Amino acid sequence: MKRRRIAAVCLITAFLMSVAAPGYAAGGAVTDYCETLEYLYAASHIEKTTIDKTNPDTVGDPSRVTIDTAEPKWIEYKLDADAESFRALVSYHVHTDGFEGHRLFTVAVSSDDGDTYQEIAIEYAYQPELKNGDWDLYYITPTAPLPGGVRNIRFHFPEGYITTWSPQFAEVTFTARSAATLSFAVLTGDVSELLGVVEAAKRAVLEEDPTRYEPGAFEKLRAEIDKTLTAIGGFDENTLQSVITGLAMQLQKQIDNFFTRKHIPGDAEKLAAVIAQAEELLTDGNTTAGDSALTSAIAAARVVAVSSPTRYAVNWEV
Repeated sequence: MKRRRIAAVCLITAFLMSVAAPGYAAGGAVTDYCETLEYLYAASHIEKTTIDKTNPDTVGDPSRVTIDTAEPKWIEYKLDADAESFRALVSYHVHTDGFEGHRLFTVAVSSDDGDTYQEIAIEYAYQPELKNGDWDLYYITPTAPLPGGVRNIRFHFPEGYITTWSPQFAEVTFTARSAATLSFAVLTGDVSELLGVVEAAKRAVLEEDPTRYEPGAFEKLRAEIDKTLTAIGGFDENTLQSVITGLAMQLQKQIDNFFTRKHIPGDAEKLAAVIAQAEELLTDGNTTAGDSALTSAIAAARVVAVSSPTRYAVNWEV
């Protein structure tokens, strides 16, 4: 399978709008090889939607869209001209699908800018030449030309799988009904959520006591804040919503990690003191008194260890 790469085109604004993105165009067709999320118009769980580039030889395709949730999920493309047809490549892990036969994707299309959708009939074509390991690959195509005016195409992942990383969406090509060229319309968006996460990270750095954290915790979070602010400085009116959301997710993850490195001051010293007391009593020549005092010391050590853990997680909410 021939794969090509182009430089990512970043897009976002302070309000929602659509702009045309070139994708991989050839005449009246355009292809997304799913090397990034930049050509997706929308997704049901954008915060859990990622590109999986692991095990390309085993899967049979170098990069695929995956959504890490067992809830109903979908991805959507929007085009700048009416579409007549498409061909999508999807992959299924053969050992995690229950051996009962693969559940099928469904496809819904819209001719009114996403206000209403109608499901269309599709057919699967198995691709044995692409199989190289524990994955089955199929092409999905509509059984008839798409209805007139279709520009929004939504691919619904099959439901009912325990394994959330299978199946995966590997690539899709759309062909135009009559236009000489075809491009993706991608969603640009609002940076306010990202800025809110940045402010939460700043509060963590400014308001928390460094003596209550493991060495390096503050420095790592500060570095991530600086990295995010640098990226925001490069945004323009064409920055993709997926880029903004990805940055917000990454910074939130660093905030969560930061709070897991918090500890209660003095606990280690208290525990060390009672343990030292116990060790001292073990060498005491007065066995009767030593046994009684040692029992009390060990009990005290257990209380400290159980009631005051050295680490605890905090759920940060912006």
